[in-house]
Amino acid sequence: MECVGHCNFGVSLVTDYLDEQSGTIKQKKIRAHRGITLLSLVERHDSRMEWDAAHPAFATKSGKKIIYEWGITAVDIVGVVQTSNLCRADLATEYGTTGENVNAKGIKFNPFPLYTKTTTTYPSPIMAYLAAVGGIAATVGGALGMVHTVHLEMLNARGSGMRKEEEEGA
Repeated sequence: MECVGHCNFGVSLVTDYLDEQSGTIKQKKIRAHRGITLLSLVERHDSRMEWDAAHPAFATKSGKKIIYEWGITAVDIVGVVQTSNLCRADLATEYGTTGENVNAKGIKFNPFPLYTKTTTTYPSPIMAYLAAVGGIAATVGGALGMVHTVHLEMLNARGSGMRKEEEEGA
């Protein structure tokens, strides 16, 4: 996680994240604006993790199989907008000022005890092969069982037909 600015209001968090559509690790900038912000961390482990070629740190991170993805949730408005704030001039224009204070509130970052560890595991090639063979064997066995059942039914029908002919002839 990289904190840009003085981290009071208009802060930018730059974090890696898993893009669900492409299945690659990308980077995004999160802009937080009012209230207390709860931070949550997702630690992702994946042996087949792929990094997006457009990722700024692709050359150094492309072999890594763990990422730390930060998320934020703003929940309350507190504080005053300080002079070090990146958005102070824009806020003063939009909301006006009272004396030297902007008519807006700042945020504070508070760590929130939300931590999630996600581990993706894949079967070994041998187990995948055995599972495929087992599935194929079960399918072939089921098909042969149906052929056997049909054959027995045909034999039973033929046998009962012969008995009728013997009874009629006697």
